[in-house]
Amino acid sequence: MVLGEALGMVCGGVLIAVPLSAWGVGEFIPIAWGAFAMIGIGLVAAYLPVRRAAGVRPMEALRHE
Repeated sequence: MVLGEALGMVCGGVLIAVPLSAWGVGEFIPIAWGAFAMIGIGLVAAYLPVRRAAGVRPMEALRHE
């Protein structure tokens, strides 16, 4: 669920950034690789906290607060 939300935010940023940068640069191929890199980095950045949070037992998290 969290990864899906992160992917939605990253894709929204890519949808805004790619046309603007294609308009400014004029070449689409390097921009497309940059878009794929942004999506990959965004998913890795979201996956690391998700993996750490998945290892915590729910009762321990409730007791901590």
